[in-house]
Amino acid sequence: MFSLAFSLVAVAQALRDFGASSYLVQEKELTNAKIRAAFGITLILAWLLGALMIAVSGPIGQFYQEARIEALVTVVALTFFLLPFSSIVHALLRREMHFAPLMVIHFASAVVQAGVSMALAVLGYGAMSLAWGSVAASVATVLVSYAYRPDLIGLVPSLREARTVLRFAKPMTGATLLSELAIAAPDIIIGRLLGFTANGLFSRAQSLVKMFTKLVNQAISPVALPAFASLYREGKPLAPAHERALVLLSAAAWPFFVFTFLWADIIIDLLLGDQWTEAVPIVRILCIGGAISTLTTFVTPALLAAGYVRFVLKYQLIVQPTAITLIAIGALFSLHVVAFSFVAISVISVAVYYHLARNALSFELLFILQACRKSLFLALGSAIAPLLIDIAAQSWEPPAVVRFALLGTTFSAGWLFLVYILRHPLQHELQPLWQRIRVRFPI
Repeated sequence: MFSLAFSLVAVAQALRDFGASSYLVQEKELTNAKIRAAFGITLILAWLLGALMIAVSGPIGQFYQEARIEALVTVVALTFFLLPFSSIVHALLRREMHFAPLMVIHFASAVVQAGVSMALAVLGYGAMSLAWGSVAASVATVLVSYAYRPDLIGLVPSLREARTVLRFAKPMTGATLLSELAIAAPDIIIGRLLGFTANGLFSRAQSLVKMFTKLVNQAISPVALPAFASLYREGKPLAPAHERALVLLSAAAWPFFVFTFLWADIIIDLLLGDQWTEAVPIVRILCIGGAISTLTTFVTPALLAAGYVRFVLKYQLIVQPTAITLIAIGALFSLHVVAFSFVAISVISVAVYYHLARNALSFELLFILQACRKSLFLALGSAIAPLLIDIAAQSWEPPAVVRFALLGTTFSAGWLFLVYILRHPLQHELQPLWQRIRVRFPI
């Protein structure tokens, strides 16, 4: 139920920022008036949307025939009144590529959210514990953000430069809204057509597959946009940087999806418990889609950095309505069909994105695939030894924790070995880390 409520609010959150943060990151000539205008637009829209979500929480609860949904939406909507005060700080830190403060801010927010959510869950608050946890996280985010940028505490919102901000923000907001609709679609559609149990299974499967996205991609994305924007301001082509970034990312992403695909059963058993074993086939199908979607990771920040925000909107207008339609059709049959629709959506996304990026930035999908072939060999080769060990281990049936540790260690060792055997470009990134380890722990 919390997953559903949060997805409903996330759709409105796509409008909350109105693209102001991305505008602040990529704007060539940023002034205090433009910062105040971005703050003013964000503040007005966020508060209006927060009030709207609270007003419609009752009808939403009636639509899903569940009174608790109303309370969940109301509590989560409180975050709208808080986050405008931190979003401007985050945007400016990203523009200046000050990522250490951002790490501290996100870490503090995550600790507070986890602590409050678990404490309230122990006290018996159920799904509401997660809702109040998200509110507590927003409070922590605001407080820690202003600790790093106290000069913005007295920032007064203004609309004097609003037209300049809106010129960039309008298409960006449209693109973000469509994206959030598609992200929320599984929870909204599955919860209505297949019930809360099916929604819970799919949500857990998605959360497991998206673990890599949360751990890695969400850390990369704030860096990618300002990095591409810096290259563009210097007049340098973005295609070589995009290709290299994707080659490095795929060397980590594809092995993750291969490992999760092969051993989804033991991962779910250890992380979620045996009550979620029905999600195993869903996880495996979603891993295929996740591996394909890796190819699109850096296209959006590259297009935004070069000012092609309308290309991003065009992509969303083509792909997201198609995605929502496929999910709805799949939900008429089963969760497995919904999962396969995600694979189809990933293929469509890659095709559309690279068609647009080819015209705008000379990105060639064929060259990208050729550049990433070592990453594919790396992912598949790393699984050979663990597969052989797993087959042999079936005769003595080790405990799940032992089996996972054995497979994970073997897979990781094989991955590291192949990085150097294949002379993957990632080895040049690992070399400084290895040197630091040798200095710190001399043998």
